[in-house]
Amino acid sequence: MLRLRQLDLDDVAALVELQEIVRRALPDPQLFQCENESYYAGVIAGTGAGFGAFDGDIMAGYGIVALPGDRPDNLCHDVPFFRIDPADVAHLDGSAVHPDYRGKAIQQRLSELRIAFAAEKGARHLLMTVAPGNPHSLRNHLNMGGFRVRAIKRKYGGMWRLILHRELDCGEASGAGRREFCRLEDIEAHRRLLAAGFLGVRVVEGGNGWELTYEAANIADLVS
Repeated sequence: MLRLRQLDLDDVAALVELQEIVRRALPDPQLFQCENESYYAGVIAGTGAGFGAFDGDIMAGYGIVALPGDRPDNLCHDVPFFRIDPADVAHLDGSAVHPDYRGKAIQQRLSELRIAFAAEKGARHLLMTVAPGNPHSLRNHLNMGGFRVRAIKRKYGGMWRLILHRELDCGEASGAGRREFCRLEDIEAHRRLLAAGFLGVRVVEGGNGWELTYEAANIADLVS
């Protein structure tokens, strides 16, 4: 049985090793943003936290949560129309599951721990980035996690990333208006729909591959 716990500095080397295993298993390395030991140690020893799933001594998955405060890299600065205090933001700042342990809801369970930590620290808004070509992470966070796509931007040296947002105390999402559909790899369509005031709400798999469902947003959703 997998055991979940908060990570400490002794776990950083295993975390970095796992992220490299995950990166090598991907069809496109740009789907996954890797960090170094110094970054993870800084988060774990600072105001953020890491959580891991363990099968004995094997790290099967991890998730990081960071509190960026008023730093320039706070993702709230990347989302148009936002009127939120940067001090109220927590980043879900990277997660991965070993290929041998997929299908066990590990990412979802680790996200629950990260969200609980953010709430305990007083965060009111969760933000994260996901590569457009990563349908499984998008499905986990949009379809099951209550997140919404609010922006798309080049990050991490020029790689396209969708910026996802969720209010910590959000309820059940409801349809807000007209729907449009966008293939995940169609960057220009993402940009057009977001600029027109749509929010990405759900990932679906259809005859044309994976698509993101966009809904016309209420004004209140855009300026929360």
